[in-house]
Amino acid sequence: MKSKETDKWGKKEILAEMGKQIRLKRYLSNISINFAALNTGLSRSTIHRMENGDPGVSIGAIYKVLVQIGVEKNLLNLAGANEIVEALVKQKILRRPKAKNRKFMPDNRIGSSPL
Repeated sequence: MKSKETDKWGKKEILAEMGKQIRLKRYLSNISINFAALNTGLSRSTIHRMENGDPGVSIGAIYKVLVQIGVEKNLLNLAGANEIVEALVKQKILRRPKAKNRKFMPDNRIGSSPL
């Protein structure tokens, strides 16, 4: 018996919205699903799944479609407004976290070599 997957972070809604936006941008760019599939090397069904918010579609497949529709550079802003953070650091309003001096700790994972 399979257990139902919980959606504690709201990923279904986020992926569905992302898929709608990808579909809309593809439509507004006059790119057919056949053309997108041909140029990305993906199947039409993968693109359909992506546009329907399927969480099983890989990030690589999503990236290929984003490149095809010309919005791949939007991924660079995932960490937030980098320009604002950099400006705050320059104005000394925000400080970068300092790296702590860490002593070498042996790797205790199973199967790791002693050296």
